[in-house]
Amino acid sequence: MRKYILLFILAVISLATNAQTTEPNRILVTDKLGSYTSYNINDIDTIGFATVEGSVAADVKVLGYAQGKGTASDTIWMAVTKTPACYTYKILVLPTNTAKQITTDLMAEAYMNRYGAIRQWDDFTNAQMTGFDKKFKPGTSYTVVTVGHDGYDTPCEFRTAEFTTPEAQLVGNPQVTCEVTKVTPTTITYKFTPNADVKKYTYRQFDHKGGAMDEFEYWGPMFGTDNLGDYIIRNNYTYDGEEEYTYDGLMPGHEYEIAILALDANDNYAPITYTYATTEQKGGTGEAKVDITIGDFKQDAASGDYIQRVIFTPNDQTLKYHAALFTTKNDGTEWTEEEILTYLKSDNNPNFPPFFQDPNWDIIDVDDSYWTLDTNLTFTAAAIAQNANGEWGPLTKVTATTPDAPNAAKTMKAGKKMPQRMFTKQVNPIPNMSAMKQMMPAKKTGIQLIAK
Repeated sequence: MRKYILLFILAVISLATNAQTTEPNRILVTDKLGSYTSYNINDIDTIGFATVEGSVAADVKVLGYAQGKGTASDTIWMAVTKTPACYTYKILVLPTNTAKQITTDLMAEAYMNRYGAIRQWDDFTNAQMTGFDKKFKPGTSYTVVTVGHDGYDTPCEFRTAEFTTPEAQLVGNPQVTCEVTKVTPTTITYKFTPNADVKKYTYRQFDHKGGAMDEFEYWGPMFGTDNLGDYIIRNNYTYDGEEEYTYDGLMPGHEYEIAILALDANDNYAPITYTYATTEQKGGTGEAKVDITIGDFKQDAASGDYIQRVIFTPNDQTLKYHAALFTTKNDGTEWTEEEILTYLKSDNNPNFPPFFQDPNWDIIDVDDSYWTLDTNLTFTAAAIAQNANGEWGPLTKVTATTPDAPNAAKTMKAGKKMPQRMFTKQVNPIPNMSAMKQMMPAKKTGIQLIAK
């Protein structure tokens, strides 16, 4: 195998030489994460291969944890045992929700390099890890991560050990009672009543049972939140008295979870409590269908864009429906009925940015919107609906042409993108990608692992 790899390297260099007017003077080695290391060919003496037998890892076990008093650093007690083939290892402490993002040895080493993990050579039976630049959060799960290196300093296997910090000592018994006061097919109204031990509280609704934890595990590492309480309170309003709030734009017949976080007099988090509510069902078991009416065409005074009014009206059997306007595709061809059906039956708007849900994709009631369209443009308005059993009804479509306005400034080239509504319904906020920040582990350069 080594001969074949060497022959491959030589072949690559030979091909590159033949393909260029000058000889290559760099060797690029790219790993499976897409990162590469560049070498100046003139600085390379030899390219060799080696074999290391056995596992290369540093097994770790957390023995205890203590919070430092005052400004003193927290301390973790642990045991670390290298495998026979492990020469040295790197060690790092991360919030568990961040550590769960590590799925390969290469990813683990990337985290080590990003956060400047300390390197160790020795085994420990009862070592102290200290020197952290910030306190660990109460009642939060953290993970110690190690990456073993062999005698060639090759990063190899990673190992992990979880521990959970003690809950904070609460002042009193802060609790918030949550009552569901009204439910419709598209709204849920909650009433929140805090007791006297609550300094302040907040709440957030999620779109399924267990949604709070699912969303925290997905978004938490990117937003820099160590625990679910931090995630729920982040960028959220807090209240200190009785509060009533209505969530709207919801899906009929759908169960929602609302998580309530109360804080005591010292701003410590009380255990999160949950309330579940299901919106009223809508639609029937018959054929779900949407009628389409083409309205007026005009120039928007604010933007100068030309806009076309289209009204989508579902029948009484409809639970939800998808609707869009179709012009010529990017390649200049027309949309076929099969392509329109595939587009409209998608779970999320195919024209929406990846990883985000279009809040207007599932439409419940009449949709009376203006869409941005060019003048003298032929378009097809199409919609398809589901009934209460989730069965799709027939495709409805209407083709029309916008009026000509010879002196009008063009606002959109046909087929470059799907026409967009001129307004957005009120919906629950989507996490703002631009607000993301890197997850920083609780450590600093002065961190130490010492035998005791």
